[in-house]
Amino acid sequence: SAVITLEEIDGSFYLKGSIAEFIQNDRAIRVDIYREIKRIGVFRQSALENWKNSTTGYKNIENMKRMIDYIYENMEVTECQYKNTIDINWWKK
Repeated sequence: SAVITLEEIDGSFYLKGSIAEFIQNDRAIRVDIYREIKRIGVFRQSALENWKNSTTGYKNIENMKRMIDYIYENMEVTECQYKNTIDINWWKK
């Protein structure tokens, strides 16, 4: 599945595209893509709905959709060639 949301991080607005796919019954992977929205400051005093309906908002959302679709359609599960050298307990150190 893929979802696009709008998030505010440290005073800046980002489109966040999240792509997830089950690789096994009990395991899934998720990729998040963040893209800062430029010129949204003009709409800060107004509603974000106005931004979404503007030409700039529409272009940003459509560009994110294309990126998400590309990644989603080209994701595949492959065996890691480096698996024997990865320390699976790295967080315990």
